[in-house]
Amino acid sequence: MCYPIANIFRGHNIDIVFKAKNCLYNYLLNCKDMTPILEKNGVYKLNCKTCDRFYIGKTFRALGTRVSEHIRNYNGKSSFGKHLKVNNHEFDKDENVELLHNLDRDKDYVPEKKALRSRLSSSSSEENSQEDFCLPAEKEVEMPTILSERFRIGNASESDEDDIPSESIDIVRKWTKYPRLQENLNNFNFSQNFGSKLPNIADMTFLQIWKRMFSDDILDRIVEETNRYASQNGRSFCIYEDELQAFFGTLIIMGLHKLPGMRMYWSYDQNYRVERVANIMSLKRFLAILRHIHLNDNEKCPKKGTSNFDKLYKLRPLIEHLNEKFRDLFSPSRELSIDESMVGFKGRSGLKQYMPMKPVKRGFKIWVMTCARTGYMLSFKVYEGKDSSNIEGTLGERTVLHLSEPYHHKGYILYCDNYFSTIELLSKLLEKKTFACGTFRTNRKFYPKDNLLHDKQLKLGESDFVVDENTGISVCKWHDRGKKCVVVISSLHDPSIKVDVDRTNKEGKKKKFPVHNQWQNIINIWVGLIFLINTFLPILSHGKVVGGG
Repeated sequence: MCYPIANIFRGHNIDIVFKAKNCLYNYLLNCKDMTPILEKNGVYKLNCKTCDRFYIGKTFRALGTRVSEHIRNYNGKSSFGKHLKVNNHEFDKDENVELLHNLDRDKDYVPEKKALRSRLSSSSSEENSQEDFCLPAEKEVEMPTILSERFRIGNASESDEDDIPSESIDIVRKWTKYPRLQENLNNFNFSQNFGSKLPNIADMTFLQIWKRMFSDDILDRIVEETNRYASQNGRSFCIYEDELQAFFGTLIIMGLHKLPGMRMYWSYDQNYRVERVANIMSLKRFLAILRHIHLNDNEKCPKKGTSNFDKLYKLRPLIEHLNEKFRDLFSPSRELSIDESMVGFKGRSGLKQYMPMKPVKRGFKIWVMTCARTGYMLSFKVYEGKDSSNIEGTLGERTVLHLSEPYHHKGYILYCDNYFSTIELLSKLLEKKTFACGTFRTNRKFYPKDNLLHDKQLKLGESDFVVDENTGISVCKWHDRGKKCVVVISSLHDPSIKVDVDRTNKEGKKKKFPVHNQWQNIINIWVGLIFLINTFLPILSHGKVVGGG
């Protein structure tokens, strides 16, 4: 484009001179870093404009992004944000931000605690103590509670963020080839019962068991909220508890006896008409109940964008009731299993997920914890989408800790797949007297890559393991069929003990291979037991019955 313009001017005896701005001269003379401070990362200091308080933190993201989070105090965990809000103090983002130390992500992402403290103390002009970086030494006694948080190295809930591994600084894991005996598991006296909590359950009918699950309190709530919803919309509709139970019974029959359309159950064509459904209530009454049924008051629903907004507000009472009843009616075995289940749905919903690798690709994703021996569902949680709040830990870690919370400090054993299992999760569960075992991804944090043999160094049937000296958590690698080895992490097994499993060789003959004892549990029992729930979980809709995967 430049040359055609130059030709036009040349016709009028005007010469065009081209000048390159990106020349070597500018690079050699302008050696000063022109990057704005809010676009850098590193150890930063926030000064209160009104008083002499200040806050020191660290980030690998853009400093402007992290400072904005402090000012908004969006997750309620920023000490500096609380200080500004409570005392109504002022803060200028352009004037009251200092960069104390630049960080190189490749070199400083996993620094030693002492090295980081020495760099902080040498770069800061204040004479701060190594134990508290938030206030000058002379102000330490007068430090208010709201700014009493120190620069907590390795604690992502305060000054650090979730893009910095919480244990990469504070905890240094030492791996060894010498197995550590699981004295905690062997010495723990597990005294929980196993089985149904209902007396004489073998003599109870299906209706009696169903009434134990759907007690009068939840039925009364549904009746009350359904009638309230009808009155709020100016409709003359009223339902009673007996009629509500008949409605649920109709749904159960429809779930077992599938027809292409809902109205066919009341059809005059005997090829489709189902007398058990048609004789319970009329089609008009069934549709009226289906239209008005509610579990919560719509007028009290939190608005979107507020702190207490809940995507499952209209279903929350039923979800909490079922989770409570599942635990009250059955005492599981010591072994528990956690996995995800997909409920097929192709309509419009903000909760719908797409998982191309699953048998059911579109629908609602539900986290489920079951008794590993019976497949009985103990608790579940519907996935509501990405959590925007600054919460410590991965989604899998938070899900396991939430579902297993009622069974902490009792000595239970959790089994899960590689989506959930992390070294941090097993460490947290050990603190809660809960043991865990599961497959493990090699791209997880703290995976002892340098301490284990490479996949190519292990032949078929060979294995290797390492053990954390502090926690006793073992990581085992086993070369099964295929190019890649399979990795298992456990906090309850002794990796030095091996058992024999049958594997078919290239000639089609079975051969015994020695594997670590946790592999026997993974292969034979625990992984895939969630399939029992997916098999017997009827979806009471008028589409096809689907199960998760």
